[in-house]
Amino acid sequence: MAGITKSLFIALVLSLISVVGCSDEDRVTKPELSCRSSEVNDLDEGPQVSYRAIPIYPYEAFANNWEGDVTVTAWIGVDSLVCDTEVTEGAEYAVFDVEAKNAALRSRFVPGTKDGKHVVSTMDLRYSFRMLAGEDTVNGQVVE
Repeated sequence: MAGITKSLFIALVLSLISVVGCSDEDRVTKPELSCRSSEVNDLDEGPQVSYRAIPIYPYEAFANNWEGDVTVTAWIGVDSLVCDTEVTEGAEYAVFDVEAKNAALRSRFVPGTKDGKHVVSTMDLRYSFRMLAGEDTVNGQVVE
């Protein structure tokens, strides 16, 4: 009992310190601007894929022999990372949409350019989820 009381006391003191130690301005969460708002059209050069992540085949889809195709629009920031995604053409089964978005987020790019500077740009990425007949592979990967 004494150990629990001591732990609760320490937790209470730490939480009070964190509340007292910051001003009201610090506690307000400032909204972040979406990278979509700074998208530039009429690029001098569009973005290029430098690493395309392979999506994970969802277990539920594998167990039910589902297949599907998904198109994801990726917003690529000036730092080469995907800062937002949107499924523009979904599959019949939503589990594929989730994995396609995750793969897009893990991918890396060379950003598009406008007037010689990197800018936020978009790229459509298509993911096909296929089971290969007669083999223990999915999307070219061995299934264990």
